[in-house]
This record gives sequence, structure tokens and C-alpha cells, in this order.
Amino acid sequence: MSIRKIIKEFLIANLIMGPPIGIVLAIKHPARANNAFVQGIAVGFCLSLFGSLWVLIRFLLFQKRWLHFSNMSRDLRHLKVENITRESLAVDASFRHFVVGGLFLGTDSLVFIPHRFAFGRAPLSIPLSNIASAEIEDVNILKFASGGLRKRLAVSTREGSTHELTVWDPEGWRDQINSSVKGSRSQIINKQ
Repeated sequence: MSIRKIIKEFLIANLIMGPPIGIVLAIKHPARANNAFVQGIAVGFCLSLFGSLWVLIRFLLFQKRWLHFSNMSRDLRHLKVENITRESLAVDASFRHFVVGGLFLGTDSLVFIPHRFAFGRAPLSIPLSNIASAEIEDVNILKFASGGLRKRLAVSTREGSTHELTVWDPEGWRDQINSSVKGSRSQIINKQ
């Protein structure tokens, strides 16, 4: 995660929220349309700022494994995930039930661990040998869990299920997952 990326997403969120709020307020108060539009832009700015700070705080909590992310290390040991090559804060948007957690790519599996207060959600572990492909899907940026991000990682399994994950740098995740899957398959072929 970089500050530059957060600033970029903040500006995009500001553009998405500010003008529509301003237009609605200008229509609602036509006598003071200019003032209402400026107030809408200010409200959009404040909402974007709050959202950006919330994302930044979540990233820091995830990196330090504090509070609701304190279960990550324990669950990784329990799932026997070895040699983690990539990890990130993620939102599992599969099945239209959004859950925040951590996404981890190990040498033999892709694992999503929900935060400790996501009751009723078990960790998702997909062996690399079971992954058919990882692709990028476009996201409607007005959807609740897109976080202003315009792309989502879609991991398809050989059984036909697809897991949608909102992550930073989905292209990097896609490339690394597909590369790891290809490497995993070549190891299996060499063993036979």
C-alpha cells in the first residue's frame, strides 16, 4: 500500500460522492443552488476523507495484526500455510456477503482469513492445484464494498466456483497467483 495510491483513491471517491451530493442539494434548494452545490462538494470531501482514514487505519491494524486482525497469525499456523509470498488486506465479496480479512498466498494454497469478529465465517483455503485461473473483473464503483476500487480479483476453482476479492493491486495478485498455479502444476507433473 502506498500513500500515493490512497490519495488517488481518495480523489476518485471525492469525485464520485461530491458532485452528486451537490447536485441533489442544488435541486432541493434551487434558491441557493450555488451554495448548496458547494456544500455538497464539502460533504463529499468529508465523507471521502473519513473513508480514506478508515482504510488507512485498517491497513495499519492488519500489518501489525492488532485488534480484529489478531487472529491472522494463529489461523495461518493452524492452516499450515508455509512460505507466504504475498499478503494483503482484502474484502471477500463472494456470495454478496462482504467480509474484511486477510488474503495470503503460500507455496501450496491461497488463503482468505476473515477478521476475528466475522462470526459464522470460516477461513477459505484453496489449494493451488485446485485453482483454474485468477482474473480481473470490473467493479461498479458505486457498489458498497468496492472501496472506490475499480477492479476485483476473481479466483475460479476447477469445481466451477468463483471467489471475488477486493484487494489493492489486483493485477499483481492475478499475475502472482497464476504464476504460482503454473509452478505448482509443473511440480506435480515432475513428481509423476
